[in-house]
Amino acid sequence: MAPTVLFIVNDPVAPPAMLGDVFSELGYDTDTFASLRKTESSTRRARAVPRPTELRRRLPLGARWAVYDERLQETWVADEMAAGAGR
Repeated sequence: MAPTVLFIVNDPVAPPAMLGDVFSELGYDTDTFASLRKTESSTRRARAVPRPTELRRRLPLGARWAVYDERLQETWVADEMAAGAGR
């Protein structure tokens, strides 16, 4: 049985794409779990998150905002970007 990698995505229409292809080429079965906002749960039911013992790898992918989004400038992201720029 091949090991499984679970891609955790914030947007169900944003698949792991090439990263998923690479894991498939390495012999992994791939699965995707789309996290849903509470407002979406009334129309679509999220499946249960697999237990960690059932998976070899878990990869959270991205966020719905770009790191340079102005809405993030007043959060911890701005501090992290400033610290990274000084390296």
